[in-house]
Amino acid sequence: MRIRLLYIFIALALVSTSSFAQVVNKELLQEDHSGIVSNSNYNSGADLKHEWLFQSIDGVKSTYKLRLSSGKTSKEFDVRVRNLLTTMYIAVRMTDSEGVVKTLTSIYDKGDKWQRVKMSPKQECLREDADWRRYNQIMSLQELLDNIVSQMDTNLVLKCYM
Repeated sequence: MRIRLLYIFIALALVSTSSFAQVVNKELLQEDHSGIVSNSNYNSGADLKHEWLFQSIDGVKSTYKLRLSSGKTSKEFDVRVRNLLTTMYIAVRMTDSEGVVKTLTSIYDKGDKWQRVKMSPKQECLREDADWRRYNQIMSLQELLDNIVSQMDTNLVLKCYM
């Protein structure tokens, strides 16, 4: 009887784990990704391009460079990704014009497929109408990455970091 329960538990664990692979899997975290935020606050309504440039992977930890580009400027930020069984953490290290480093963090719950992005920048680098929203039903890694840059553009005064 115990062996049957063990087999059932293992089968359920494999089925639930395989559903996570739809959005985030190890192979996706070894590739470059790119996207565009339309009507960017930073770029006066023009597009803000973002590229996630893969650097390395070590177990559950990946490193990237995030390159934000507008018609005016381009800037790269260090990114650390921790891809755990039920949660994925993405940390973007941002240095302001005075050399102060702040970390923007994204938490993604793989089971319920929600994402929250947060940062505590200096007051002058935070938009007055900042609204760090939780997004539900994230169905792809591209959507997850696009949302991070969109939240940066919506809530931060990006000229502090560009």
